[in-house]
Amino acid sequence: MKNQLSFDIDIKNEISADKGFNDVQKQETRYGIPYQGNKSRIADIIINILPKGKRLVDLFGGGGAITHCAMLSGKWEKYLYNDINPLITQFFADAVNGKYKNERRVITKKEFEVLKETDPYVKYIWSFGNDGETYLWGSNIEEIKCQACRMLMAETLEERRLEYRKFIKMLNSDFKNRHLESLQRLERLQSLQRLERLQRLEITNIDYRDYQFQNGDIVYCDIPYEQVNKKSCNDYGIKFNLIEFYEWVKKQPFQIFFSSYEISDNSFYKIKLKEIRQIFGSSTNSQKITEYLYSNFKI
Repeated sequence: MKNQLSFDIDIKNEISADKGFNDVQKQETRYGIPYQGNKSRIADIIINILPKGKRLVDLFGGGGAITHCAMLSGKWEKYLYNDINPLITQFFADAVNGKYKNERRVITKKEFEVLKETDPYVKYIWSFGNDGETYLWGSNIEEIKCQACRMLMAETLEERRLEYRKFIKMLNSDFKNRHLESLQRLERLQSLQRLERLQRLEITNIDYRDYQFQNGDIVYCDIPYEQVNKKSCNDYGIKFNLIEFYEWVKKQPFQIFFSSYEISDNSFYKIKLKEIRQIFGSSTNSQKITEYLYSNFKI
C-alpha cells in the first residue's frame, strides 16, 4: 500500500548543522510523536553525523524523531518520512498539521480498547510505553489519573475549578508525586506544530525495498534492534527480517545508514553513537548498552 502526502512545514528556531546542538537543546527537546523505540534521546547525535545532501530519507520513520530533529537542523533542503505502518504515518502527519493543537480527550481503559486500532492518538498516547497495546494505567489508579488529566486539560478556568474539586475529593497521599504521563506525551504532539518556516516534507507508506534512490538522498534506517539468537522480530506488530535487511543494504550502490546495538553481521562500518541505559524489560536491570551507527560505506 502507498499513501503519499506532501505539505509544507514552518521551522522555528533553526539550529545550525555546523554548530550542532547545545546541551540545553538536548535536554529540553523531545522529538517526534510518542512511540515505542523513538530515537528522541540520540536524534541530535545522528543528525550531526549524517552527511549533508539534498534530501534526508527517514526510511523507518516510526515516531518521526529523526525527521523532526533533521528539519530543525536545517541541514537538508527536503525531507522524506516513511513508515510501513499507515496508522503511525497518519499520526505524524496529523500532528505536524496541527490536529492535536486543541486535543483534550481523556481516554479511559474501556475507550482505549474500543478505539486503539483506529485512532492513533488513543493508541500511542494512552498506552504504556507507547506500545499501542496496553492501557497506560492499572485499574487501581486509572480513575484518579484520568480525573487529574481532566482538571489540567480543562479549557476554561471555571471548568478547571469544577474538575479540581472532583480531583481533591479523590486525592490521597499516594498520588501527590506521580507524573501525568499522558499530558507529557500530548505536549510532544502539540510541539510539532512549532515548525514554522516552510520546508518540503513528503510522507510515504512503503516497504523499504520499494524505495527509489534519488541523487542527493541521505538514507537513514531506524530498524528494530537485533536480539540474541533472533534474526527476525515482530516489533510494533509488524514482522521484520533483519537478515534480509542486511543483505538488501549490501546490494545497494548508494550509502545507507542504520542504527542498532551490536549486530551479528560484521561486514558493515560502524561508529559509536551513545551508551544508553535500558529502561524497559524485566531482565535489563537498567543496564547500559551501546548504540552504533552502521553503514555499507565508510562513515
